Order: sequence, then C-alpha cells, then structure tokens
Amino acid sequence: MEGVEEQVVLVHPLYERAKELLTRGNAAQAEALFLEVIKSGEEGMSLEVLVKGKELSIYGLAEIYAKEGNTEKLARLLVQIRPFFSSIPKARTAKIVRMLIDSVGQIPNSLDFQMKLCRDSIEWCIQEKRTFLKQRIESRLASLLLQHRDFKDALRLISSLSSEVKKIDDKLLLVEISIVESKVHQALQNVPKAKAALTSARAASNAIYCPPLLQAQIDEQAGTLCSLDKDYKTA
Repeated sequence: MEGVEEQVVLVHPLYERAKELLTRGNAAQAEALFLEVIKSGEEGMSLEVLVKGKELSIYGLAEIYAKEGNTEKLARLLVQIRPFFSSIPKARTAKIVRMLIDSVGQIPNSLDFQMKLCRDSIEWCIQEKRTFLKQRIESRLASLLLQHRDFKDALRLISSLSSEVKKIDDKLLLVEISIVESKVHQALQNVPKAKAALTSARAASNAIYCPPLLQAQIDEQAGTLCSLDKDYKTA
C-alpha cells in the first residue's frame, strides 16, 4: 500500500520544472519543456505518471497559447496530441479536447476559429470512429453556432445529435443538448419549443446525477423563460 500511495503523488519531473518556469514568467522555456513531456516515453517512470504529466503539460501549453492569443499553436497542439488519445480513457480525451477549444474561446474574436476547430475535430473523430468524442464536440459546436446566431444550422445539428444520443441513452449529454436547444428556440422567440426542450433537459437530469454547474444552467434557463412569460416571482 505504501508503494501505491507514493506513486499517486509522483509528478513528471520535466513538468514540475516547466510549471516552475511558467510561475516565474519564463513562458518560452516552459513551453519547450511541456512539449518535451508530451513527446517523451516512459524512460523509467510509471505509465500513470507519464500519462498524467502529458495531460497536465497539455493544459500548461493551452494556458500559454491562450494568454499569447496564439490560435495557430492551439490548433497545432490539438492535432499533435491525437496519438496520445489512444492511451487514455474516452472521457478524459473529451475533457482535453473541449478544454483546448475553450482555451481558444479566451482569445478575443475567435468564434469562427473555434467552430473550425470543432469541425476539423469532428472529421477526425468520424475517420477514427470515435463516436463518444464526436458527439461531445458536436454539442460544443451547437453552442458555438448559437453564439454565432446560426440558428438554422444549430437546430439541424441538434436534431441529428439528439437522435444519436437517445439511441445510446447518454442522459448527461442529452441534458447539455436540450439546454442549447432551448436557448436556440428562445433566440428565435419560440417560447413553447424553448419550454419543451427545457422539459426534456429536466426529465433527463432527474434520471442521473446532474453536476451542479449543469443544474445551474437548467435553473437559469428556467428563470429566463419565466421572465419572458412575465412570471417574475417564479423567475
């Protein structure tokens, strides 16, 4: 047990050095070390430590590139790390990809680029038959289309995605999709359909553990729709 506990706290040494450099403001040197971690092999360390080091280094690079406003490097990183996805769980892969796309979102006037990243990633997912990841990126793309006010494209994507997700009964993703759908209909001033989509989100959320942030999105949308009905007390 002692050996197991010790292994849990181990961190890739190059990552530790890179993080320290980043804290001191040496972004260029930190970037080089983060990239070295991503390219490294096991080299005497456990697979768990290596995988965690690579994941944390990806987050470190995303932080650097977002602060620099460097969309091209973020896009290149997303392509560069694709081989790494074969060694980690699907849920962690989805988390990393969405984090990188969100990092682009921190850069002003990058909405079009975010959508391009999503579409490129979706194409790769289709080629690699990564349905789990494809569906989560499509959910993110739907929310970006909403921000871009491409309501027709957003509804078309939501319709096809909802059909896929219902077949595999992924209720958590269905909640996310239904909230976006409700917001699209709200933007189109179709309150009845916005309410129907929100009802679907609530029904799906009641059947699973719903993370607090997602539950907050449901409540916020419910309050918004009540306000449109001038039911301010309930809102």
